[in-house]
Amino acid sequence: MVLPQIIAVGVKNILLFGYGMTLGFPTIVIPAIQGGEGRETTQDSRLLLNKDEISWFSSINLICVPLGCIFSGSITQPIGRRRAMQLVNAPILVAWLIFYFSSEVYHLYIGLCLAGVSGGLLEAPVLTYVAEITQPQVRGMLAASGSFFTILGVFTQFLLGTFFKWRFIALLSCSIPIISVVLLFLIPESPYWLIGKHRLSEAKKSLAWLRGWVAESKVDHEFKELCEIAKKPESRGDEEDGNYETCLTKYNAYLKRTFLWPFALISYTFFIGHFSGMTTLQTYAVQIFHTLKAPIDKYYATMLLGVAELIGTLLCVILVHFTGKRPLVFLSAIGCGLCFLATGTYTHFLHLIPGKTIRNIVANVSEIESQSVEDLIAMNISMPEEIFNDTSMMDRFDYEPLYEIHEDNATLDGSSMAEINLLTDAMRFVLNESDYVEVNETTATDDEKPYPIPDSIIIPLPEPKHNKYLWIPLTLLLGSAVLSHMGIRLIPWMLIGEIYPTNVRSCASGLSGGIGYVFGFLANKLFLEMVGNFTLYGTFWMYSFVSLSGAVALYFCLPETEGRTLAEIETFFTKSKKSPTISVLVNAPSPPKTPPQTSIPQRTPDHPVRHFQLDLSNWESNKIFEQHTGLKNHFVLRKIFIMQNPRDCTSIDIL
Repeated sequence: MVLPQIIAVGVKNILLFGYGMTLGFPTIVIPAIQGGEGRETTQDSRLLLNKDEISWFSSINLICVPLGCIFSGSITQPIGRRRAMQLVNAPILVAWLIFYFSSEVYHLYIGLCLAGVSGGLLEAPVLTYVAEITQPQVRGMLAASGSFFTILGVFTQFLLGTFFKWRFIALLSCSIPIISVVLLFLIPESPYWLIGKHRLSEAKKSLAWLRGWVAESKVDHEFKELCEIAKKPESRGDEEDGNYETCLTKYNAYLKRTFLWPFALISYTFFIGHFSGMTTLQTYAVQIFHTLKAPIDKYYATMLLGVAELIGTLLCVILVHFTGKRPLVFLSAIGCGLCFLATGTYTHFLHLIPGKTIRNIVANVSEIESQSVEDLIAMNISMPEEIFNDTSMMDRFDYEPLYEIHEDNATLDGSSMAEINLLTDAMRFVLNESDYVEVNETTATDDEKPYPIPDSIIIPLPEPKHNKYLWIPLTLLLGSAVLSHMGIRLIPWMLIGEIYPTNVRSCASGLSGGIGYVFGFLANKLFLEMVGNFTLYGTFWMYSFVSLSGAVALYFCLPETEGRTLAEIETFFTKSKKSPTISVLVNAPSPPKTPPQTSIPQRTPDHPVRHFQLDLSNWESNKIFEQHTGLKNHFVLRKIFIMQNPRDCTSIDIL
């Protein structure tokens, strides 16, 4: 019965839902406290962000997440998974209160830093708790549900921001961590952690609760297996022979293959997930959709991106139980790579796309390639002084501001300053019928007459043609959002709680989560530099290369963990693959009437022996007898075989 496991994971997901709300909060705050259009007039004048402050406000919480990840494991292991999750709610609650009562900009920064550190602290307890309480057949689906609730929290803030003020939303959000703390009292602690602390009675009760509120006697077999795993030296927790492990012993645990191989695999998977393009697309969605001239409003396109992410996450939750993790990773990486390859190709060959015009003023002026001042004049851009006096705007044309070059009526190609003023006045006109002013019409006082406008400098812009291909990049990018969240973006978070041994699982989970956020920060930070050096389509092609090459690499090094017990997964990463097969000698398949012999029996004519070469590369030890020996119902024999490590044996005789 999996209902208790679903309930326990659902309670845990409330914590992730609350953390997702902190991630979406800056999006609804920035328009309210920024300078200029969109600012709330009733707000305190001290809450005003300039451009640089806005960039920090939108990312400072992500920078603080790795800091929390460093301490996540060290806090989780001593106090337990459940108490650690309850503890994480405290700084989140404080952050919401700071947001509500904030009167200075630095108050908002402090609140975001607390929220970011909380996001790092929750990595280890959340990931390890799900891995340790769930059965193999539902572990992947329940682990993926955490990412779904995080994204749902972000989306909830977007929706609340359309109806309420941000201060009221902060006050309303305070209820989420309180609810999370209360409900966490109603679910049991991880039996793995309780066994490691020698609290066997509590561990057995916890296991019975999680397996369907059954009697403790019905979980004796699984409980004994967990105890056997805990007795292994490589699986012990913080205590050994009643004493805490020495620092040297703890340090050596992180130098073993059981940590290094999984850590390298997780780190590489995170690298592919963040540098496959989805991280930067999510962060710079508005700018990217604007540059690609999306056929709908860029803000609506960004909302569609969020919906696509939710759909992809939901598909991952549903499909991972039936397909496993490997197929989803390959489909996700290859599909995402092809989407960015096609988008980059579209951007390269169709980068000069007809834009929308408003009163003959081109909206997409950033995409127009101008090589001279005459091109600027032909654009009929209004307010030319703002452009001529803005060095940053003129730098792209390799010209200095006109007021610096042409002092004292200096000439430009034989033109006097008066003629330049004439051109400036001409550019003020917007060439629409409703706004066009005839040359001879009086537009000033009697003392001021307008210059006559020569027809040679009035160049109307052509009417834009409808581009029927504008939907292509939008569709491709939305498709990449669905595909990436079906696999490569979520699978690393699911693997973290599964592939590390018990003694390092808490700290390793926090460390791996921190590495993931570091890659995410680097992907966002380097995006503008990459676009500046390689252009937008070149950057998309690089993302495509990372995705496609990553799919090939993961095909050879990513194991299938879906449906496997934690003991089987740990065994896979413990031993090398030098001997992928073992020889199993099985006597005639009649059921034994006496207990199995511990020593290898002699082969006699009365007892024919069959030899089986069993491929253990998939290490499905629970199914070996069913698939190869025909001893499906011989539970005692199967138990004896499972309790041994197949890779430590050259042959096994079973009577």
